Amino acid sequence: MQELSVKYALFDMDGTLADTMGYWKTLTPRALARRGVTLSEEDISALGTLTFSQGVAYLREKKIPRVEEITREEILTILEGHYRRDARLKAGVRELLDRFRAQGVRMGVATLTPKAQAEVCLKSLGIDGYFEFVFTGEDYPNGKKSPEIFLDAAARFGCDVREMYLFEDSFYSMQTAHAMGIPIVVTEDEWQAHIREDMLAIATAYFEDGFTKRIK
Repeated sequence: MQELSVKYALFDMDGTLADTMGYWKTLTPRALARRGVTLSEEDISALGTLTFSQGVAYLREKKIPRVEEITREEILTILEGHYRRDARLKAGVRELLDRFRAQGVRMGVATLTPKAQAEVCLKSLGIDGYFEFVFTGEDYPNGKKSPEIFLDAAARFGCDVREMYLFEDSFYSMQTAHAMGIPIVVTEDEWQAHIREDMLAIATAYFEDGFTKRIK
């Protein structure tokens, strides 16, 4: 399969650059479990598409007990500790970043992780120096279900959104980008394996073994 020619690359962080989605998706459930509250698989899956504040609102609406006891600071402390101790790069990521940098590809990050924790993660992974900018969930309260974060990334690059490749593992984010005409590179994660075919159906390429492989 043909390797992509990329000038502008926007990367998600958790599940794309960093092999951290398994932990991220269980932060709020872990905090609740400390209090003796167990969430359903449906609720855990829903939380994976939401910012912390959106997730709390969702759990309140579901009338999950003891949600009010969980603070944002508690969640971020748990997350930051994980990033410092356990964060690992996804397979092939450093090879891709090195190749892109050698080719003069301009790169940025768009993540829903708050700024301070995102900076800790990227630094712990040793890749903070590759990116021109890091957009975070604090700046984009509507997350990746809204186009603003992608429009601002293209504006920062000075390119049309259709020239900017999005490297992403979350289907809902891909759907937003696809509707805008942004070409998508699927970075597979075990948490999304059940919708792999749906993701590939709207993708331009997929990432594997350090290379982007065109499918359209």
